[in-house]
Amino acid sequence: MPVGERSKTAKVDEDAAGSTVDDRPDQPTSVPDELGSHWLMFGALLLFRMLNALTIRTYYDPDEFWQSLEVAHRYSFGYGHLTWEWKEKIRGFAHPAIFAVVFKILRLTGLDTGQYVVVIPRLVQTLFAALADLYTYRLARKLHGASTAAWVLFCSVVSWYHFFCSVRTLSNSLETTLTVMALYYWPRMQKGQKGLSTNSRHAYRKALILAAMGCIVRPTNGLIWLFLGLHLLKQCSGSRWQLTVDTLFVMICAVAASTLIDGIFYEELTFVPLNFVRHNLLDGIASFYGTHPWHWYLSQGYPVTAFTFLIPIVWHASLNRFADLDKELLRLIGWVLTVYSMLPHKEFRFIYPILPPTLVCAGKALVDLKRRAVRGGPKQENLFAMLCLMLVVSNAAMAYLFGRVHQRGVMDALGWLRERSQKTGAHVQVKDIVFMMPCHSTPYYSHIHAQVPMRFLTCEPPVRGTQATYVDEADMFYQDPRGFIRNQFHDDPKLDYRASNTNVSNSIQWPSHVVLFEALLPEVQDILVEKQYSECARFFNSYFHDDYRRKGDVVIYCR
Repeated sequence: MPVGERSKTAKVDEDAAGSTVDDRPDQPTSVPDELGSHWLMFGALLLFRMLNALTIRTYYDPDEFWQSLEVAHRYSFGYGHLTWEWKEKIRGFAHPAIFAVVFKILRLTGLDTGQYVVVIPRLVQTLFAALADLYTYRLARKLHGASTAAWVLFCSVVSWYHFFCSVRTLSNSLETTLTVMALYYWPRMQKGQKGLSTNSRHAYRKALILAAMGCIVRPTNGLIWLFLGLHLLKQCSGSRWQLTVDTLFVMICAVAASTLIDGIFYEELTFVPLNFVRHNLLDGIASFYGTHPWHWYLSQGYPVTAFTFLIPIVWHASLNRFADLDKELLRLIGWVLTVYSMLPHKEFRFIYPILPPTLVCAGKALVDLKRRAVRGGPKQENLFAMLCLMLVVSNAAMAYLFGRVHQRGVMDALGWLRERSQKTGAHVQVKDIVFMMPCHSTPYYSHIHAQVPMRFLTCEPPVRGTQATYVDEADMFYQDPRGFIRNQFHDDPKLDYRASNTNVSNSIQWPSHVVLFEALLPEVQDILVEKQYSECARFFNSYFHDDYRRKGDVVIYCR
């Protein structure tokens, strides 16, 4: 490689963390212009993620809608449902504010139609998804060089969980992007180095800002930076005072910015992180939504999200004992899995931020396995090719199943209802809707985008009560569906169908449309027929489900 070209490449990555690219023998001898290649790469990744977003047709987690788009829709258009978290002020508005701005722009430009309101926020999310891909590549390039970075980008694009989750409007998706960006700028100490260079300190400040943004979006992201920060302080004995000053300054600014944003939304001074810790950790409210054994992340959560990319990592480890993998990333992954395993409530998306570091390790393992295959002859090369093919096929199958098939019925049903709620002259006009389903089984006003009266079975936790004896409305319904209907449903238009107090009899007015899962039909079909309802739409939802209440098609009855 020419000296000038080598210096140019090294300078760019030194700005990231004060270290040069590890240029290995099997890398190309010429490296394209760094800035130009990254813009081109980002454009290609953005196009891919846009296609990714338009391909996804399924429902994953309620928070994708209820804690982001629904809140933004209420703030921007004046109607929408706020869950108990917003009433107790344990959610920050920083993440929904992104989509509130999008909705405001759509409203000002007259483009706030149902289809645009649904599609545009997900296309905006593709910006963050593409940035996650790009910075995963850049992190790998900084740590291991261009050859490994190319394989890591392959892993990032092929990963089924990235495809499934990165384009969704979950706070975890944005948290993951901010985390991998901050990891790229995070300084790496060399042996014998006691302090940070000027470039490394500038990079550290960038990392701090991005990490602070991640903590604003999700306060639990602080666990990652607590671990890395203490490790850096231990290594960097000559710059501890400078690191401490920089950290405190960014923390104060982040808290002030977060408090200001939340104050605008709540219209009063609110410190959300304190409320979050008090309710979810100290009061144990999070466990109301399910508990898992301590080993769940090790036995299910991590193997499912990383999926078959664990195979090259384990294969490489069996040969080299992790000798060439980045120890700091491995320790970070281990730290997150260990700490999160101590929490009773566990979800796949909670450990999403450690997927990019995992893919960096997988890409590095693939590079080393490829070298062994080349030295081992045709049989080894064929085995390596089969490994790569298996990674593509297995992840593509998972992406198709969970992105296009599993739980798509609830999304199709909402599209059907949205189309008919906005056409007053339609053959079947939607006047009001009751979702006779487990709580938050579908999106809500953010996907209907019409001021149609709606009602769903609630599942608010006992914020100031005892969990042992508490039964939420949805559970009460499924304990005795027929009894609940007799007690709660009425045909008197003078009564408020939207009342959510389950102690008040006849609080739900029979609507024009009832949405339910097929599993409930044997219990309530005769009642619906008696009330002159008939089936007007049915949508395939899933071949299997771990919740018996959600099995079968999504069925819409109307009258």
